[in-house]
Amino acid sequence: SEAAGDSNGPPTPRSHGDADGASPRTQTFGFAARTDAAGTTAGTADTSTDGITAPVEGRTAIEEHEAPHTVLVGNVRLLRAQGLELDETARNWLERFDRSGQTSLFVAVDGLVIGAIGLRDTLRAESSSVLRTLRNLGIGRIVVLTGDREPAARAVLRDLPGVDHVRAELLPADKAAAIEAEQTEGRRVAMVGDGINDAPALATAYVGIALGGVGTNLAAEAGDLVLMGDPLRPLPGLVELSRQMVRTIKQGIYLFAFGLNGLGMVLGAVAILKPAAAAVFHEAASLAVMINAMRLLWFGRWQQTGWGRRLARLQRAIEAAGVALSPARWAFWFVDRWTTLVRLCVAAVAVWWLCGNLICLEDDEQATVTRFGRYETTLSAGWHWRWPAPFERVRRERVWEVRSVPIGFRGEPAGAATTPASLEVDPPPVEWTTEHSESAVTMIADESLVLTGEEVPVELTAEVLYRIDDLYRFHFGIADPQAVLRAAAEASIRRIAATYRLESLLTDHRAAIERACRDQLSAELQHTDLGIEVVAVHLLDVHPPRPVVPAYRRVADALEDYERLINEAEAYYARKLLTAAGEATLEILRAGVENPAAGDRNPTPARAAVRTDDGTAPESESVPLIPRYDVARWTLSKTLWQRLTEGAETGQATLSGEAAAILARAHQEATRRRKLAEAQAQRFLAVQKAAQRQRRLAQIAMYWKTIEQALADRLLIILDPRISGRRHLMLAGPEWLDALSPTGTPPPPLLQRPADQSAEQQVPSEEH
Repeated sequence: SEAAGDSNGPPTPRSHGDADGASPRTQTFGFAARTDAAGTTAGTADTSTDGITAPVEGRTAIEEHEAPHTVLVGNVRLLRAQGLELDETARNWLERFDRSGQTSLFVAVDGLVIGAIGLRDTLRAESSSVLRTLRNLGIGRIVVLTGDREPAARAVLRDLPGVDHVRAELLPADKAAAIEAEQTEGRRVAMVGDGINDAPALATAYVGIALGGVGTNLAAEAGDLVLMGDPLRPLPGLVELSRQMVRTIKQGIYLFAFGLNGLGMVLGAVAILKPAAAAVFHEAASLAVMINAMRLLWFGRWQQTGWGRRLARLQRAIEAAGVALSPARWAFWFVDRWTTLVRLCVAAVAVWWLCGNLICLEDDEQATVTRFGRYETTLSAGWHWRWPAPFERVRRERVWEVRSVPIGFRGEPAGAATTPASLEVDPPPVEWTTEHSESAVTMIADESLVLTGEEVPVELTAEVLYRIDDLYRFHFGIADPQAVLRAAAEASIRRIAATYRLESLLTDHRAAIERACRDQLSAELQHTDLGIEVVAVHLLDVHPPRPVVPAYRRVADALEDYERLINEAEAYYARKLLTAAGEATLEILRAGVENPAAGDRNPTPARAAVRTDDGTAPESESVPLIPRYDVARWTLSKTLWQRLTEGAETGQATLSGEAAAILARAHQEATRRRKLAEAQAQRFLAVQKAAQRQRRLAQIAMYWKTIEQALADRLLIILDPRISGRRHLMLAGPEWLDALSPTGTPPPPLLQRPADQSAEQQVPSEEH
């Protein structure tokens, strides 16, 4: 601040500030007087927004007695309002204060300007950051309304960024009018003020924000919000809080109140929600509104929570890492130290070159060393250092690792056995009756096509498993050991497959074939320099050539039907024979068939013979081409029947089942008839003895018995001998008499005499 005064009196600097320290600005002023004056107030002071006018009782330096004086302190507007004009000295003070950015206040006594006071506003440290944050939050227009002169206002706000416009020398009504004009243009205006001059503007603005503790009560009453404490820093947070509050209100209304409740109404209307569930759904929507609103309790406090602090530390760490890993920083670092780095790189390359052949061989590894192409030594497990390239070359191999060589294909087959656990287990037979149309591997026709013992072509894929036996011979014996092994294995497989039939290759003889191939291949490789040991040979896929697979499938189906029918017939035969003769008889018949001495001799079934190279047939190949079910080849001879029925009278016969039941019924019927004949003979002898004693009585009895037997089941016509005259013979039975009634049914046809009935049987009997 500066003090301006007249040369007639020395300037008296004075300072004034807010006692409680809550003023937003610090005010200092200097006072210069033309004459010294001292006195007391003699009346009521007249105050306005431009200054103050008051009567004062006192005396000046040139006066001897006290007298009333009028003292005025205010701006240029107040002086002009009081009819005072600025002289040249006062105008110089005014220009000087304007250039320095100070607000001018003049002091006049009895209409004479005796001094000037310069007031300067200082910006708070947070003003720039607050305005910048407000601008980032989307505040479109920031205007400063002040009652100070325009040069002073612009000088104060020169270093304040973000201000769009400054309007100076405004009265309180002018401020309110300016805000009203902005609102008329469709803007929503928020006014921040702290003094009595800001009260009308606070009341006019859309939102009035009064800074509590630094202004008057009138400003606090006029504002919509009162900010206590630090007056400027809360403004950005207040804007964010208000926006978040509006968003929360809209979410509660549109999303939860309308959205969820509307959804609940629709779900209840279509009967998806029952009444009780709809009520719960409605309460849940209300609860969601409250929970969503409770999020405002944590607004602006995220950094104070544990997760907020962790996230802040993480952000700081990321920023520090970004600074530390900046390419420009590293580039300058390398430029400053390039000579040292070159030396370190040369040393590192030398160490790396010298340690290039520092190797560690595991327990299952060995390595061969060549120096300038010549074999030097073989290294075993452990640490070794050899001269680096190009002096020496080290070739390491896992000598105990089981490796595979494919035969007839290239690629990884679906059923390849390459694990050590599969080396001791014979693989099960592979079903060949598939279409074999999938192409998971690439077939090699020259290797896969093999002829069997019947000269039937088949496609065969195999896998030879081996391990390194001698590393020196493996590396230096033959240029390509796998190619030689593949050729030898192919030859061995072809040679062995030519001694077996197709059925053996496809079914349960594959394990024996694989062992034979392995043994023969191992014997052949003993005379070579491969340096390997054959572990196993696995036949992976054996099937007829793909063009004829459908025909083979039809043949296989026919053979299956053939076997099925034979099995069904044999089962039917066994069931019938078991039912007819019993289990004991079946065992006797089977024993008689198996032992030609006990029954009929069986012919020798036809067999297939597949010859080997020496002209002999393998024992395993002596199998019948067509099976013979010889249990049916028996004849029921007299001797066999006697053996089966021996003890039948006592119930101890070997024969059982239906045949034994038939024999039992025959014996029972024979016994019954024999006993009946004996009884009839005895009765006849008894009747004969009685007839010899009573001949007449015996004749009559025999006569009537004969008549009874003769007339049994015959038609009889009975005539009454007492009726005389003409007679009508009506051949009708009782059913015909019933038919003569009105309600009778039609009569049946007349009974006719059987064709074999004799004339004597038609003679009417005298009996009634």
